[in-house]
Amino acid sequence: MAMLDSNGIAVSAGSACNTQADEPSHVLTAVGLTADQARQTIRISLSTGTTRRDVDYVIRVAGDYFQGRTAPIDMVLPAQLNENLLLDEHTFILDVRFWHDRKLLKGLPNSHEIPFLSFGKYLHLVPKDRKILVVCQTGYNSPVVAYALRKRHYRDVSFLLTGLAGWWIARKDLYDRLAGRNITRLERGG
Repeated sequence: MAMLDSNGIAVSAGSACNTQADEPSHVLTAVGLTADQARQTIRISLSTGTTRRDVDYVIRVAGDYFQGRTAPIDMVLPAQLNENLLLDEHTFILDVRFWHDRKLLKGLPNSHEIPFLSFGKYLHLVPKDRKILVVCQTGYNSPVVAYALRKRHYRDVSFLLTGLAGWWIARKDLYDRLAGRNITRLERGG
């Protein structure tokens, strides 16, 4: 979904009648999908304004992804985000959380904050010669930014799976000791 979004293609997960539920769609299981297949299904909606060119574009982008022509983005599991990675001088931690999320949880140490909705305005401040770890609150927005970075020729990009909330749960010890230290707000010029 993040890869499609970074290419301007909006999709949703599951079926339209089950968007708020955390269980597989009864419609998708009724047509013969397993519960796992139903959870992995994306929905592409068309409108009267959708053109053949739009459909061809989606097919091309999805085909590139499934044929391996789109470079994958690495995921960092919360348990993997240890002190060595957090304090590695070669890692640039890019925090794309919303301002209200930053009030709920402190940021990763040595992170650089930019707002998710306008992250493109600040990408010139993100170095291309370092490992980039993108983090958001729950892991939903960071893959979108990670794919956008990859599309702009950033080579070593990853994102924190389940976001800062997942890391806080998995590594409370590190959160209590290190979170909130040495944070830079790039949208304010540093």
